[in-house]
Amino acid sequence: LAQEKHPDPITEIHRYRASVMVSSCYLPCYLLFTPVLLLLEAVHAQERDISEIIFPEDIESVEEIVIPDDGMHFTEGPVWVQEENALYFSDMRFLLREEGRLMRWRKGELTVVREGWQANGNTRDLEGNLVSCNYGLRQVTRLSRPFGSGNVTVLTNGYEGKKLGAPNDIAVKSDGSIWFTDAFFGLYGREEEQDGRYVYRISPTGTLTAVYKGGDLPNGIGFSPDEKRLYIGEDYGEIGTVRVFDVIDIEHEGAQDGLNTTHFREIPLRADGFALDGEENIYIAAVGGVHVYDKDGNKYGMIRIPKRSRNVAFGGKKNNYIFVTAWSSVFRLRIKKWGNRVENRMW
Repeated sequence: LAQEKHPDPITEIHRYRASVMVSSCYLPCYLLFTPVLLLLEAVHAQERDISEIIFPEDIESVEEIVIPDDGMHFTEGPVWVQEENALYFSDMRFLLREEGRLMRWRKGELTVVREGWQANGNTRDLEGNLVSCNYGLRQVTRLSRPFGSGNVTVLTNGYEGKKLGAPNDIAVKSDGSIWFTDAFFGLYGREEEQDGRYVYRISPTGTLTAVYKGGDLPNGIGFSPDEKRLYIGEDYGEIGTVRVFDVIDIEHEGAQDGLNTTHFREIPLRADGFALDGEENIYIAAVGGVHVYDKDGNKYGMIRIPKRSRNVAFGGKKNNYIFVTAWSSVFRLRIKKWGNRVENRMW
């Protein structure tokens, strides 16, 4: 994987748009540059055909399975639970740090599973427990089954004696390690104690290591099917990209490195959450919908979602549906590919 050494036009527009985010002209600047950005992103990579991903008859069939009238505030963290044939996700309440909800959608029925669930990213560990980035409480937790009444264990809430920022998204590796991103979204004026916004690894024995410190605002995270590469998304910050790193096998406890941070490649797209299929195509939630790229960075195209997409997960009985959280809604679409599954899982 070769490192990009020179900024391209997309990166420069990302940087300019980030520089005006906190100014009074943010909204007009955002509206001005977003169409240009989407146009440049469309021609930047070698284009593939989105028909390789979507069935022709389903191109206009994105289904809104959770609608605003269902009372959601901000949906995030989709995760499919195969044995229940159900989608779990978070309903986040931004200004009420401890009053989010864990929701379940199953066959059209929506259920509140747990109150006080202010998690952003959710996924499952090898035993099938729910591991989550508890955005509001600044910690990473494990929720045992059944999720409605299971026990919550705090896996980590700080690094080197300082509190985490606001853990954002999470991935599990087949060796049982848990990897997560930590940004500042969700602090709401509380002190940011860490010296930077890092990507962390929790070893199977519970040791916390910062594996990447070079990001600006790390967001989405996920492994390639063979776990030889780790994808890290950057959203809203100065970088605005998806970086792809080689994973270094950690053979002994206490090792300080898990990524080769010297060489990487980039997908120039300001990314929120994402998911990968079994062929290492990546489905990125971003402006306009879900942008799909192959493992070499070539773009298939975009699956249009009528609301700002925030996260993506695979699910369904055959694992060939994508579920997209977007503001107060959740959408789903059948596709031609199958989602990546972690090896050594017991569920």
